[in-house]
Amino acid sequence: MPHRAIIVGGGPTGSRVATIPGDYGYDPVVIEQHADRCEQLHAPDRAVLRDGDATRPDVPGRADPERADPFAALAGSPESDRALRRRVKRRTGGVRTVVGGTPAGGGRNTTGAADETVQVPGAGANAVGRAALEYDQAVRSAPTSGVDLLRLGVDPRAPAASRESSDVAFPSGRTVAVDVEATETVGPDTELRPDRQYLFGVEPTAADTVRNLLEGAR
Repeated sequence: MPHRAIIVGGGPTGSRVATIPGDYGYDPVVIEQHADRCEQLHAPDRAVLRDGDATRPDVPGRADPERADPFAALAGSPESDRALRRRVKRRTGGVRTVVGGTPAGGGRNTTGAADETVQVPGAGANAVGRAALEYDQAVRSAPTSGVDLLRLGVDPRAPAASRESSDVAFPSGRTVAVDVEATETVGPDTELRPDRQYLFGVEPTAADTVRNLLEGAR
């Protein structure tokens, strides 16, 4: 039986996040309180639990959180999201939790905090989804609505390895990239080195292409 990925909140980000876990072998479940959104969220590859008012203490239990990993609280209110996270942790202990809001302590995890805190309007849905699944993505507060933030290493066998950025066939719409270790912007003559990590801001439709160029086809 596959692990369940629970997403609380079927708004613009939550509805897109809900499309991601199934690609990684998870059983996605969305909890949403608004009937019109529930109709839009209905799909053969995921379950939708209606009347999911995030302020009610019984909400997490309706989705069988003991089967869940991860649990993403994207209800839109940081207070509600944190409260949901606490209820799920008390019930399950080990489930990975992702909540919306501003990272506490300068982005560092603090006692009792979620495993990942994301600013939902700032991070692209693909990045939020992969943060929930604990993939190597940099998902932090950033003014990049509609853009996915990808933190990627360079595989020595990948198409972009040891080549200058201008020589790599990046898709149109790619935004600025940063060398994480050197904290330098990637320019046209920057060599994409296998021993470096790079942070890319990309449109969602281009994310997989950029990932394949740096990490190779998976």
